[in-house]
Amino acid sequence: MAERKAEPRGWRWMVPALVLGASPAWAAEPQVGPLPNPISASGAPWGFDGFVVSTPVDGGWSSLAKDAHRAELTKEFADGVQASAIVDAQRVDVDVPGNEQLLAMVREIQTAVPDPTLKLADYSAESFARESAMCARFSVKFDPHDSKHPAPGVVIARGVSCVRPSMPDMLVTLKYVQRSAATDLVPEASQVADAFLASLRFAASDPSLLRKARTAAGQTPEESIQLLMPDAQRGDGEAALLLGDMYLYGRGVSRDYRTARKWLEVAARQGRSEAFFNLGAVYDKALGVERDAPAAIKWFTLAADQRDPDAQLNLALFYIKGDGVPKNIAAAEQWLQRSANNGNPRARRILTEGKYKQQ
Repeated sequence: MAERKAEPRGWRWMVPALVLGASPAWAAEPQVGPLPNPISASGAPWGFDGFVVSTPVDGGWSSLAKDAHRAELTKEFADGVQASAIVDAQRVDVDVPGNEQLLAMVREIQTAVPDPTLKLADYSAESFARESAMCARFSVKFDPHDSKHPAPGVVIARGVSCVRPSMPDMLVTLKYVQRSAATDLVPEASQVADAFLASLRFAASDPSLLRKARTAAGQTPEESIQLLMPDAQRGDGEAALLLGDMYLYGRGVSRDYRTARKWLEVAARQGRSEAFFNLGAVYDKALGVERDAPAAIKWFTLAADQRDPDAQLNLALFYIKGDGVPKNIAAAEQWLQRSANNGNPRARRILTEGKYKQQ
């Protein structure tokens, strides 16, 4: 066994493993690789910078992009119906002081024709409040421009865009998009779209407090813990993640795996992929618990759904070894390809050397 090498993101526990050889969001250019990532856990929370969204509750979705500010998921239904679920948080040029300005901004963004083969057919929007944020609920439809350009057919989108008073220059948009010949969302998609759009939740944490806590962690960890504890106790994922990592690594405090696991589980409920990964490490390396390979695989899979290349590599190694799952070289290769596609150099090297095929 040797220490797995990967580039950490924040305070990341590295798992030892086997050594082997402003346009509309749906039209934005995602960081798309050749291999979309199938999503295993439908309806799971995904954490972003300052907010949480749940993935669509029906199965069959794959991710094309995921980072701290945006995600794009895709699914193909029967009869050529294609759907996308978009999460997009973007800075805007001016602060949004009220509902009228928000509605005007959303209209400008969402009615921009994304493709020369399409024309705007319908648009409606209304304002509402969510968790003290100003929000706009919108619906937009684009029809084919003429009979010579029928593709991509009718494009229908439902979405919500929100601005928080504490961050008036940040617009958070969720959008469910359907491309098909149908003139409305297909029945099986409508309920899924509503649940996805309703899943948006904002974090209650204070960004300045978190910055202060990070700074204090390396110098006065007691102050950092005092700063983080109230928000973590209220269920804030970012504060809980920082606390969990402090105890997991022993950064300024004595290592306490039980306490680390407690706070990482709070962060995991807010969809933090780093917490999913670190909980996988806790169960894989028996850090304060009995080793539990199936539990490790569960947590690594939740991180892998969010395109975490290190978690994807770990899953490949479980399948190569037959550790907690039946040995399956084909499944291992799929995870290696996803990890490599998401930038993991070790996964690329393992694929190139090909020694895993003889394990």
